[in-house]
Amino acid sequence: MSVERFFYHSFPRPRKGQDSDKIGIAILESIARVGLILTPELLDFQHPDGLLAAQTRLCLTELQPTEVVEHGRKFGYFSVEIRSEMARRLGALPVMYIPQPTHYGPTTYFDDAGFQIIKQLSETQQVMSFLGEIEKFGEKARGRLKIQRSPEHEAIELEVSQIRSLCSNLKHESSFTQIAATLKGLASLFYTTDNQYSLNPRLDYYRQREWRIASDMVTKRGRNSEFLSEEEKSIVKKANPTFFDCPIDWSDRKARRIELCQKLVLEKESWPIFATRMLVPSSVLEKVRANEAIASLNVPIEAMPEHRAD
Repeated sequence: MSVERFFYHSFPRPRKGQDSDKIGIAILESIARVGLILTPELLDFQHPDGLLAAQTRLCLTELQPTEVVEHGRKFGYFSVEIRSEMARRLGALPVMYIPQPTHYGPTTYFDDAGFQIIKQLSETQQVMSFLGEIEKFGEKARGRLKIQRSPEHEAIELEVSQIRSLCSNLKHESSFTQIAATLKGLASLFYTTDNQYSLNPRLDYYRQREWRIASDMVTKRGRNSEFLSEEEKSIVKKANPTFFDCPIDWSDRKARRIELCQKLVLEKESWPIFATRMLVPSSVLEKVRANEAIASLNVPIEAMPEHRAD
C-alpha cells in the first residue's frame, strides 16, 4: 500500500535559550500577514580558489506524515504541510548536492567536478549580468558608449548602433537580465554534502530529500518573488529580531538579513488549495487557533503528533 507524501516547511530550528513556541507562533503569524519568506544564505564552498553562492530560498522537505516528528527534532515542531503537486506548482525543485573535493590543493582526479560546475555557473551569471547592463544602457544612449566590465579589464568604445546589433545577435527569446536572474535562482538549488573537506559518512543534508523554491525565477507569468516593503519587513522581523536583524556578508555588500529577504508571490486566497494543514505543538494548539491572522488562511490547524523532548 502506497503512503501519500507531502512537503513540509518546518520551523524554528531548536536553539538553547530560545522560546521556540513563542517564535513559532510569531513566524506563523508573519506568514499569514506577509506570505512565505525566502531567506538569504551565503554558501561557502570552502575551496582554496574561493567560491561563494548567494542563495535566497524557501526550504521544503518531502516526507511521509509519520516522519515529520523526527524531522522536527532538527528543524522545528511547527510545520506547514503542502500537497506534493502544489509544491511543484509553486516552483519547488529538488536540491542538487555537490560533493566537496576530498583534499586541499590541486587535484589530479575529478573530485572537484561539482566545484567546477558551480564556479562556471557563477561566471556565466556575471557575464549575463554585464551584458544586461550593456543592453539597458544601449537602449537609452546615443552616439558612442564606453564599456568596461571592471578596472582590471580594458575599456572600449563602441557605437550604440553596434551594441544594439551585437545584443540582438547574441540574444534569443529572454533578455540577458532574465537569464542572469534565472542563473541566480539556479545557484540557490545547490548545497554541499560535506564541509571542511572532512567527508561526513552520514551525509545528513543529502538524505533530507530537500526541495527549494528559489527567488528571482522569471517565467511568462512574471517574477516569482519580490522584496519586502518597509511595513512587511517590520512584521517579519518582529517574529525573530535576533535572526532577521543580524548583518550577513552578501555577494556585493554586508547587509541585515531582513533587507535581503523576499516573499513568494502568492495570493492569500490560494492557501487552502496548496496547504493541507498547519501542525503545531499541542501545548499551543488553542492559542494558534485563536490567532485571527493565522485563522484567516483557512487552513486546518492540528497538533503535531507527540514528541519526546530532547
